[in-house]
Formats: sequence, structure tokens, C-alpha cells
Amino acid sequence: MTPNSTMSIPFIDRTQMDSIYQIMNDQYSISPLQSMETAGKAFASLILKLFPLSRLKYKKMLVLTGTGGNGTGILIAAQQLLKRDIEITVLTTREPRELNSETVLQLEKLGARHCRVIQGMPEFVMYEHFDLILDGILGCNISGEPYGWAKTFITIPQLIKVPVCSFDIPSGIDPDRGVIYNRFIEPYATMTLGLPKTAFALPSTRNHLGRLFLANIEIPVPLISQLFPGYDSNCFSHSDFIEI
Repeated sequence: MTPNSTMSIPFIDRTQMDSIYQIMNDQYSISPLQSMETAGKAFASLILKLFPLSRLKYKKMLVLTGTGGNGTGILIAAQQLLKRDIEITVLTTREPRELNSETVLQLEKLGARHCRVIQGMPEFVMYEHFDLILDGILGCNISGEPYGWAKTFITIPQLIKVPVCSFDIPSGIDPDRGVIYNRFIEPYATMTLGLPKTAFALPSTRNHLGRLFLANIEIPVPLISQLFPGYDSNCFSHSDFIEI
């Protein structure tokens, strides 16, 4: 996967991204859930591309998820990985009643397939053998220093020394200003959704993203052409993700 030039790719802030999701929903009948399903499947494909089954010693992954839309997407990815006989353990920062309905639905689907779903961080998880950690703890709506279980989860890669891959943005990094909080995830790879975040254009932030991939979320070509003339909106013609 040869990285593509970022010269023609627009970098957008969270307000612009929210607006794109709204237009997709209102004018093109593409719901945020549909976008997350596409992105979640792309993330699973990326994981298996970077870490083929033949290279996984235990075939076990730890999924860390929070309360936002990223949680929904990364749990969809987890379901895809289960189909490849990878054992998944999910740690959530909140009880189901505190999560959005779509995230709860994905957790229920995982639970129905005998996947371990745990609120908080029980001590025994720390001593298990995992090949990889998937980071969906905090998303683009981060507004300050991580706290609670999110803060604790961010320290897990220091205890389980395996590669981390982040969904959309590494937890603990502000997508607009590029603020890197005291507790943050520094991944092997990041797969961001639709378009890269404003902060990703900053070298000080880019250096903490690992390998950076862009995932297809089915933004309609006419919409992309209207908002960002000159951007090659056909970049996903051969894959659901590209390296940038």
C-alpha cells in the first residue's frame, strides 16, 4: 500500500464533518449508521491487511470503546473480525444504559456470539495474551483531558505491550487544534473516516498518528465535488481505504 499524496485531500474540522454527515442523511438518505458500517468493515479489512492471521500468535484482540459514534464503528469491525475466528474481548467505559442505542445494539450482537463484553477494566484482563489493541475510546468530540475509565483505558497499551490501531483518531488527541492531552494513545496505525482531520496537517500531530489511512464512508461524489472542487473523489474505486 503506497501512501497517496495528501496535496489534493482536504483537511476538515469536526463542524464540517458533522455537516457532511447531516447532508448525507438529509439529501442522500445515507444514515450515519450506514457510514459507520462501511467504515467498520474497512477497519476490519485494514487490520487483517496489516496483521494477517498467519502472523497472529494468539488470534485475540482487545477492543476499547467509549460512548461516541466511534464505539459503534469499532464494534462493527469487531464483528467482522469474529467471522475470521479471532477472539474478541470488549472493554467499555460505560454501562449499556449510558451508551447510545446503536452502540448498545452492536454490543448485543457481539454478546450473542459469545464475545466477552466488560464494563470497566477487571484485573484479569491485564494478564491475558492479546495480539492487538483496537482503540475506539474517544472520538472527535473530545473536549478536555480524558477522565474516568477513558483515562484508565488509555494506559492499557503501556501494560499490554502490543500494537494499537485507532479508529478515526487516536484517543486523547483533539482533531481540530491538535492538542495532545497528558493521556493519549500513540498507535501503530490510524484509520480516519471520510476526510482527514484539520489537526492531521500539523507535523506535531501527524507524528503521533502512526501510519495514516483514510476510510470510505460513502460520501456521494456530487457532494464531494461540490464542497471540495479538485479533490479526486474516486480514490476509493479499488479499495475501501487508502494510505495517505
